[in-house]
Amino acid sequence: MNKLDIKIVDFDPTLYDLESYNNIHLSPFKVGFLVYQDNQLIRTAWFTNESALFKGLDSYLDSLD
Repeated sequence: MNKLDIKIVDFDPTLYDLESYNNIHLSPFKVGFLVYQDNQLIRTAWFTNESALFKGLDSYLDSLD
């Protein structure tokens, strides 16, 4: 398996090119994670709080096994 780089980031619809979604600025998202493989973004996930973020990240990592 190739190396994965995972970054935990604050939600920013402008920075992550999400402005094409209607009313994205009204979303309750606060944090998320980005997964890169071979310097290409392969997965994004957004959450309303850190607890949900870490549950989602744990679930994602478990799915890789």
